[in-house]
Amino acid sequence: MMWAPGATSGVIVAGQTGIFGSSVNQLNTPTTVTFDILGF
Repeated sequence: MMWAPGATSGVIVAGQTGIFGSSVNQLNTPTTVTFDILGF
């Protein structure tokens, strides 16, 4: 999820809620999250 400063809700930026798998657009038990310099 990504939240703007002061926001009360966020935007999904990786994966989908309740859906997991091994495709490039899916997550399956992730153990690490990495952000770039812009916070993405």
